[in-house]
Formats: sequence, C-alpha cells, structure tokens
Amino acid sequence: MRILSGTLPAALVLAVLAASCSSRGPLSPEEAFGVVQKAYHRGNPELLLSVLSEESVHRITTMTSLIAGMEDRQREKLAERLGVGAEQLSRLSPAAYLGMQIRLARALNDDALGKALDSGILKCEIRDAGAVLTAQNGMELTFVKEGPYWKFDMTDW
Repeated sequence: MRILSGTLPAALVLAVLAASCSSRGPLSPEEAFGVVQKAYHRGNPELLLSVLSEESVHRITTMTSLIAGMEDRQREKLAERLGVGAEQLSRLSPAAYLGMQIRLARALNDDALGKALDSGILKCEIRDAGAVLTAQNGMELTFVKEGPYWKFDMTDW
C-alpha cells in the first residue's frame, strides 16, 4: 500500500512534466517565422506544413488533388517541366508538394521566400487576427492566429 501511495504522486509529476515538454505551436509571429525558417532551410516540408495556416494547407491539398486528377498525358508534360516522375505527381502529398516547390525555387534561382527568411525580421505589425512581418529585404510575410498558435499564410504565394 505504501508503495502505491508513493507512485501516484510520482506518476502525476511525470505526466505534468511530459505535458509541459511536449511540442506545441508557435505562440508569436516571430516564433512562427523561426519555425518556417528552420523548416525551409533544412528542407523539411513536414515541419513547414505543420506551421502553415489551414487555408494554405487547404489550397495545397486542392492543388495536389488537381494534379492527381489530370489526364496521364497532361501529368507527363507537367512532370517533364518540373523534372520529376509522372507517377510521383499522381500520388503527391501536401508535404511532397512543398518539398518539390522548395527544390524548384532553389534550382531555378527563384527563391524569394528563402531570401526573405535569410534576411531576418525588420518589423512585425499585428493586424486584427493576423500579423505582417517585414523581412529586412523588404518582403512582407503574413501570419495568422489559429487558436493560440501563429501560422504562416501562403495563400498569396
């Protein structure tokens, strides 16, 4: 009985510690910027996807569905232009789509997002349920608050 009474408080302490150490979303636009920066530069599309706004994820999912629904000939032409396999495009996940976009931007030297993330934050303006972070290169990145967390809004990209 004495052993059981000692393990219950210990179990509660472990549960509280586990909950406090668990991953959570970014609580500020600047923190969200840091997660986007880390995900982008590490080439981690899964992490990037986790910090995108619901609307951004919805648009990416719509795009991958449209690509998957293309006729074979259309998908083959698109795959040729993108330098990937047509089969890959037919089963493209949102994370794979993001990874492909990151690789293409870098390969084509058209990496505006990467340049903005490299330049750092100049200022942050909170507006309504969103925020606009101006990068030091002058580019503006939009973040929205979804619940307690801030998410990167790519709907204008």
